[in-house]
Amino acid sequence: MGIWTIHYEANWDIYFNRLDQTIQSHIFKKINKLQFDIHTRHFRKLNFFISEVGQYRIAFFENKETKTRTIVFVGNHTQYEKWYKSYL
Repeated sequence: MGIWTIHYEANWDIYFNRLDQTIQSHIFKKINKLQFDIHTRHFRKLNFFISEVGQYRIAFFENKETKTRTIVFVGNHTQYEKWYKSYL
């Protein structure tokens, strides 16, 4: 339990900047909720977590020792698949 610190990796917003401002607002609300312990999916193969906002995905890494979550990707499902394949 506790509050997490949110960090952003360089280029996390490549797809995010293309989204409508209304969608961006919804996604930022979800990112703010990442400060707290909320339900997310853990993608064990690459050791990152996924949070969903409708058809959009937020991917982040988590450091339990420093209580930080680093946002590495925000975009829709198709963009997420492209991003994910670039990590393989």
